[in-house]
Amino acid sequence: MSETDIINFEIKGLNETIDSYQQKGNQIYSKIIELNTRMLNAFHQWVQREAPHKTGRLKSAVFKSNYRTGGSVYMGNGAPYFHWVLDGTRPHLIQFRNKQALFWKGAAHPVKSVHHPGTKANPYFDKGYESGLKENEVYIRQFEDWLESWLYGSNTYTIG
Repeated sequence: MSETDIINFEIKGLNETIDSYQQKGNQIYSKIIELNTRMLNAFHQWVQREAPHKTGRLKSAVFKSNYRTGGSVYMGNGAPYFHWVLDGTRPHLIQFRNKQALFWKGAAHPVKSVHHPGTKANPYFDKGYESGLKENEVYIRQFEDWLESWLYGSNTYTIG
């Protein structure tokens, strides 16, 4: 065989096969993004449900950020006291500020200071995470079932 000899060949249907796999890859990618969003929403909603509702500020201060490969649920600026609720407080002294005495409904008179007994921790973020994890396990199983059906069976299985 000389250097000028050329061997040409063609695999019939390869372009169509490549296009088909590219479309299937796009379908899988869309389902993964959908799964990611559902999981993030579950964590976000469960943390909000578990947050104490005395004023609603703790619930409204729970935010979420969605990333392509995950997400975050976090506390924003709406309730700067959230860490005292999550971790609790030891007994402590509360003193007046700005020349204003302390007074509350039921007090006999304004006072300069009070001894606060402390507060019990309320790990609502952890509780929300645990509840969200249970819900997300269901979403993951649904995705796995969809993927298995899609790869090996019919393409008619739907999630949710």
